[in-house]
Amino acid sequence: LEQLQEKYSKLENKKEDLLDKLKGYNKIIEQLNEKVESQKQNTEQNHKAELERTINELQSSKTRELEEISCTYIERMSEIQEEMDKLKSENQKLEEHNVQLIREMEDLKEKHSSERKSRNVLEESSTIVNTLKDEI
Repeated sequence: LEQLQEKYSKLENKKEDLLDKLKGYNKIIEQLNEKVESQKQNTEQNHKAELERTINELQSSKTRELEEISCTYIERMSEIQEEMDKLKSENQKLEEHNVQLIREMEDLKEKHSSERKSRNVLEESSTIVNTLKDEI
């Protein structure tokens, strides 16, 4: 009986030792779980920060591209406006020249008409003079 009690006592001690070891392992597991959770949060935060940096870089890049496109568009529109102004000026000069040519043509027509009348009068006068000469 004594031997059994000793064995029982030893088994109880082993049981207590094993329970103490189990508690220690449980604490280690808890600490490891906390570390894993902390690393998981750090990893998530790092990924989130990296995504935010990438998004900011893309936004900056796109903003620069849009600014460049806008500047190019404004420059081109300015060039087109200058060309249009030049063409309007040339067109106005051509219209003025056309008006001048029309006036000159009208003047020439008038002059031609006047010359024709003068020739006709001259011919009539010549005819009259010749007729008078003949009669005399």
